[in-house]
Amino acid sequence: AACLISAAALLRALGRRGAGTGDGRPADGRREELQGIVVIVGMRGAGKSTLGRKAAESLKRHFLDLDVVLEKEVLGSSINDFVAKSGWAAFRGAEAQLLEDVVARRAYGADAPQGCVVACGGGVVETPSAQCLLATVSPVIFVDRHIDDIMRCLEGAGSYRPGLSMPPREIYARRLPIYHRCCSHVFTLRRGDEDWAALDLEFASFIRHIEGAPSREVRFAADTFVVPVPCSVFDDADAAPAELRRVAAGADVLELRADMMARPADPRWLLEQLALLRRHSYAPVCLTLRSREQGGYFDGSPHEALDLAKLAIKAACELVDVDAASLPSSGVAQLATMKGSTKLVASHGSGSHRLSPKGVGPLLRRFARAGAFDLIRLALEADSEEAVLKARCVAHRILQEHPEMEVSWAWTGRQARLGLLLNRVLTPAAQPALPGQEAAGGLSVHEIAECREKLSRLEVRRYFYIFGHPVALSASPTIQNTGFRINGAPHVFGRYDAPSVDGVLWKLSLASTGGGAVTIPHKEALLEHMDELSESAREIGAVNTVTKEPGTGRLRGDNTDWLGIRGQLARKVEARPGRRVGLILGAGGTARAAAYAFRQMGFAEVLVLNRTAEKAVALAKAFGENFRAISDAKELETLARLDAVMGTLPGTAGVTLPDALLAACQPVVIDAAYQSSASGKRFTALLQQAADHGCAVVEGLEMLFEQGCAQCEIWTCGKAPRREIARALLADRFSGDPSPPQGLLLEAGLAHAA
Repeated sequence: AACLISAAALLRALGRRGAGTGDGRPADGRREELQGIVVIVGMRGAGKSTLGRKAAESLKRHFLDLDVVLEKEVLGSSINDFVAKSGWAAFRGAEAQLLEDVVARRAYGADAPQGCVVACGGGVVETPSAQCLLATVSPVIFVDRHIDDIMRCLEGAGSYRPGLSMPPREIYARRLPIYHRCCSHVFTLRRGDEDWAALDLEFASFIRHIEGAPSREVRFAADTFVVPVPCSVFDDADAAPAELRRVAAGADVLELRADMMARPADPRWLLEQLALLRRHSYAPVCLTLRSREQGGYFDGSPHEALDLAKLAIKAACELVDVDAASLPSSGVAQLATMKGSTKLVASHGSGSHRLSPKGVGPLLRRFARAGAFDLIRLALEADSEEAVLKARCVAHRILQEHPEMEVSWAWTGRQARLGLLLNRVLTPAAQPALPGQEAAGGLSVHEIAECREKLSRLEVRRYFYIFGHPVALSASPTIQNTGFRINGAPHVFGRYDAPSVDGVLWKLSLASTGGGAVTIPHKEALLEHMDELSESAREIGAVNTVTKEPGTGRLRGDNTDWLGIRGQLARKVEARPGRRVGLILGAGGTARAAAYAFRQMGFAEVLVLNRTAEKAVALAKAFGENFRAISDAKELETLARLDAVMGTLPGTAGVTLPDALLAACQPVVIDAAYQSSASGKRFTALLQQAADHGCAVVEGLEMLFEQGCAQCEIWTCGKAPRREIARALLADRFSGDPSPPQGLLLEAGLAHAA
């Protein structure tokens, strides 16, 4: 027991009083931003080097392990040998000096232009000068692994680390408050968590959040919902994944009501619950701590509530909800200073702080003057329709003066459901497993969305996405946002990077999501999750277009890839008489769309070439006797005729064909992979080879344009504005390029057909 730190002591260590601590921290909590450097601290055996190296690889940064640098470039020997010869004090001095050289002077490669991830030794915080440096810069991430797991690592076979001066558990207990004082953020590993592949992804996402590019988007938009997480999720770790998937369906934000949990004031316990939510859900998380006065269950002081809010920000919680009535203005200022990408939410009006419609105006103006909050959550008594409408009218006038603010309403009383239906931004939806929600309207996400759909007479804005991984360079937003604008649809198209199909399904479950385009690696995996399939999607066995039916939420899967291929290919091969021969490179979802397109165009023979021969055979068999798998590109050298080639492999694959074949047959060559002029190399190896031999070529963006126009017509129920979309693509992807794709120029009306 003597080696365990109490929750109260750890809360004190979180630094609610920055001044006078003697560790160099400024009183307002401000830290100097380390432009391009991420520093990782934590106990030996916590996984700092493992996580840091993988994060650097994922984020394309340079990686420095300070223990390695010490041995190779500073000490001239192993750490074991140096400590045995010179002692711990000399080692700590060298370690602290190296930290200063790297962080303050950007030595040893820390000045890499792409940025640098730095993993420190476990005991770097033992030196006062290192503490002072770490406590004044950001980001410094404390990787906090449970001490039981650390012990298993340290006691495992092959441990090379030097002996410690005292038992590791005692060192952990002594260092824990120091780590918290020194760090700007804390990344927690749940006890027993050994899923390093998942942890690697989470840690890279954690860094993106810190750097202002969070993977979990928080949108204060119409038809968004916040759903509380029931306490039962945290009672059974084995059942938590399935339970969280159920709870998160339709939730734009998951709310962790920490005051309802077993140990709301225990920092380690709270951090483990946040880590559990991070692992098994894709929704942003809002940490909420309601005091007794505010109708909750937290018995701690306002200072303790402030410290827990700080801890949630340090844990990269996407939203933190605070009791604005009880926090001192200095505490609000501290949260605003350190929040970074976290959204700060001010709640008022619950419990004994009941708010009347007359008090809405002065309260919102006070919050506007504070300038700290991203969202205001107001709880009011809805005794009559007049009270609901009056409060909203007052708020509307204030929000016109302060458009940077957003308001979400929670209502109790006879007209609570009317208030819920009128609220648009992060509407609180009921979770049956939590008590006391009948008074707040008691409607689920689905019930609220269905009621709104029945009441609405206007087209509602919906959000569409390109679903896949990676999608950062996708041109689909340019195509669809242009189509939405010209066709008068209020919708918005964005990107959603989802390594897992579960992430796509969560996004599709949101009331504000209208559907999306699908790219690798989810085209085939999504098929089984559709409620309805078009004939082309069913035959191709892949979905590239999803449309959600308003009201019911039913998902319809379609495939427009084949239309993109046919639309670009048909005009170029129609003049070729006789039995046309085609070649497909690849055997994935896009290859199956190409096979469907070739069959629809009546090709007499189609060859399929893929690195994995079994997949090529399966594709050929699925599309009939006119399709034949080949196992070696050399077989192509004997072809007497080839009219069209469809490349569906990644552009980085570097696939080419026999030169003699292209020169003799002059096929039309399409490659689904695409890049913009800004990349410096627009053509894939296949397209460049075909162009060099005088073949007609179709770039991936031209195919994307064609199938994107088909998607636009599905989602807007109108004819796609092809000319405007083509011009938008040319401006977005080929600005300054002297020879953009001829097909797009023709569609844009900027060139004439030969």
